[in-house]
Amino acid sequence: MAPHPYGEILARNIRAARSRIGIGQENVAARMRALGYQAWIRQTVGSTERGRRRPTAEEIFALSYALQTSITALMAPAAEDQLVGLPSGATVDAASVYRSASGMNDGAIGWDGDEPVWDDAPGETRSRVWPPVGMSAGTGQRITDLQEQVAKLRQQLEERG
Repeated sequence: MAPHPYGEILARNIRAARSRIGIGQENVAARMRALGYQAWIRQTVGSTERGRRRPTAEEIFALSYALQTSITALMAPAAEDQLVGLPSGATVDAASVYRSASGMNDGAIGWDGDEPVWDDAPGETRSRVWPPVGMSAGTGQRITDLQEQVAKLRQQLEERG
């Protein structure tokens, strides 16, 4: 399977999040402007969703609120991605990228000075496939959906005092 450039994964996840809540690109732009991102217009959303414009980390943070989702849901690869490509042409398995987006660096790429060292050692225990062994293809998305539901419930509890 050919690797998926990370920019395509991010763009797809932003489109999917917007689609899940049933709003248009103009709505996303309006929400981003309401959060203080005045340069966001419908065309900004379209360019971002097509992967022609790379959002900053700060914009991904705001998009997670504008799209009523989590940063992880926007940044994590889907099960079918399997390999994520870096601009250098090197790849990282999607399971590792998912763990990274979820807050865990599993050491898939180490460093010898300024040179990357790829963790492909024989006998390694880290899963090199996505979904991880024993996990069905839809489980990753279900986990993300459940995390979002838990976050919403926590927010509701906080609001009730």
